[in-house]
Amino acid sequence: MTAFLVARNDGDNYGKLKLYEFPKSKTIIGPEQVEARISNNDVISRDLALWDSRGSQVLRGNILTIPINSSILYIEPLYIRADSEKAIPEVRRIIASYNDKVVMEDTLEKALTSLFGGSSDSNEQIESSVSDEPTDIEQMPVNSPLPEDEAGLIKQANELYEQAQEALKAGSLSEYEKKINELGNILKRLEQ
Repeated sequence: MTAFLVARNDGDNYGKLKLYEFPKSKTIIGPEQVEARISNNDVISRDLALWDSRGSQVLRGNILTIPINSSILYIEPLYIRADSEKAIPEVRRIIASYNDKVVMEDTLEKALTSLFGGSSDSNEQIESSVSDEPTDIEQMPVNSPLPEDEAGLIKQANELYEQAQEALKAGSLSEYEKKINELGNILKRLEQ
């Protein structure tokens, strides 16, 4: 991937386009490549097959593409729904990918900890050729003071993700985008 284009949905910026460009000399994997890496990850594919065969259905949510400092963070919720007609899907796992690592955890907080500040038995490192130097990434202003400790940042990131999901369910795309932008700022801080 050399670039991607997004349309803004927040207040004064509604309808404005933002181009994120990456150096042509570097390889940046895109969302479809990340999806393939997730599907080919032995730990994740084994768990998905097991859940899918036990009277439930596994649904993969929309993958979030969040540019931060030197790469792109991908986050994808996994929903599990019982095989009955009236069953409501529930978020059961969060898959996250950053640089050369793909993890699947119970919560966003645990996934971010696995990627940025710890390890987990359920994560598995995979090979990747993700760039270390994206260019022209828009710096979004931080709207509120952030705790400087890693655990506080991870907790705040998890809260913002939950708020973004609620805004999306309510159909408030501007609030959803606002929360995702705030989440991106926190993830940038975590990488430092």
